[in-house]
Amino acid sequence: MTTEIMNCIQPGGLLTVNLIIAYITPALAWLVSSLLLQTSPNKTIHCLGVVLSVLISLSFFVTGYYVLSETGLIITGIAGFVLGGFAIYTTLTIDSGVLKHKTQREKKVRQKQIAPLLKEDAKRGDAKAQYKLALLYRDAGNRSDAKKWFRRSADLCNAWAQYRLGEMFMEDGNLYHAEIWLKKSAEQDNPMAQFQLGELLSLKNEHEQALFWWKKSAEQGYSKAMEKFKPKSNETI
Repeated sequence: MTTEIMNCIQPGGLLTVNLIIAYITPALAWLVSSLLLQTSPNKTIHCLGVVLSVLISLSFFVTGYYVLSETGLIITGIAGFVLGGFAIYTTLTIDSGVLKHKTQREKKVRQKQIAPLLKEDAKRGDAKAQYKLALLYRDAGNRSDAKKWFRRSADLCNAWAQYRLGEMFMEDGNLYHAEIWLKKSAEQDNPMAQFQLGELLSLKNEHEQALFWWKKSAEQGYSKAMEKFKPKSNETI
């Protein structure tokens, strides 16, 4: 390390100040582009921030390669590769986090806008509105209201509401009511309900009935059910 420092200040060598500028300047530019990623609501500016961050990250690699090939300063050169790798990783992590947060925020905004309209239709007895309202409550973590509106829609013979209600009962460990609602949905040819009903019956050791519903589901092309009838790798067809 001492030899490298001496080499930096020798006449004709790469000056220390130039090395500092070579790393500090893109580092500052990368920080600015990262701020664009995190704060800008504009999609174009956001994308520009991603591109700039990646390009600046690559500049660290270029600088590191130049230092290694032209000056022989191993530690200083490797630092460029380390900084480049860190910058790219952090850029992708920030971008992923920002997009996830933005999606969640937009979803909540849509829910607030849609919920009152759905609630009006749901109160008037619209089974589809009741089901959609239940989904909003479920996604928001409000299981009590979700179950209430799934039930109202299920009572109006909405097969998907019956399935979701049965699913919630299964999550609660209430297999008795889960079976009732899954069966209602399965009898309306809902392949997901048929598969889930087969799973529940299998837990109850009612294997013949479980096989019956799995087969029904598989006949409709539901992949999870079809897996039940695929030969194992060590079996011959």
